[in-house]
Amino acid sequence: MAETGAKQQAMEMLKQARGVAEKISMEDYKASSLVEIAKAMAEIGAKKQTMELLKQARGLAETNSDEGSKASVLGEIAKAMAEIGAKQRDEELLKQARGVAEKISYGYYKASALVEIAKAMAEIGAKQRDEELLKQAQGLAEKIGMEDYKASALVEIAKAMAEIGAKQQAMEMLKQARGVAEKISDERHKVIALVEIAKAMAETGAKQQAMEMLKQARGVAEKMGISQQKNQKRHGDFRNC
Repeated sequence: MAETGAKQQAMEMLKQARGVAEKISMEDYKASSLVEIAKAMAEIGAKKQTMELLKQARGLAETNSDEGSKASVLGEIAKAMAEIGAKQRDEELLKQARGVAEKISYGYYKASALVEIAKAMAEIGAKQRDEELLKQAQGLAEKIGMEDYKASALVEIAKAMAEIGAKQQAMEMLKQARGVAEKISDERHKVIALVEIAKAMAETGAKQQAMEMLKQARGVAEKMGISQQKNQKRHGDFRNC
């Protein structure tokens, strides 16, 4: 009885949150809010209302004129569908999530959404489709123009591959990510990427390679520090002129 009462209270609060979200004027923020409410509704077993909200959020996202924002929100919706589908062992919902992901125009967001759907498929035992999605995500990641985004996407795919037991492919992907990270011109972003790859390598069991990567990241960080010190000295010399 107490549990039923708590669920009813939760539903009332979520309905109230939905009312507030629907008054948001900026469509991308409105869609994102609706996705979060949908996920909360799924948690309390309100599948019908969850699907209504995700459908509403999708409609808002698809009419968004800003392609970057549209891609981001569609990615959120696809991930939410994947998450809910995995929990409910719902293959139909995962197919729908994939349909949403396929419409995303930006490679990074599309690859990220496909990785989440692949992980969800692995959870419900659809391993063959899972591997197929990860290969598709890899193909998209390789087309991303900005090296930092590309490296990040490849790391996420590698981690997902490791999770389904494809450790050899995961390591190959991390090596590919390292090659991409080394081309990043912004040294701060390069350090972040190298550390992320090192962490993923350690999680995959390649501790020695992970240590090498961390040393490399440290070397870049130290050079960056020296460069900053030189710049500060130049500014000081200029002030003294």
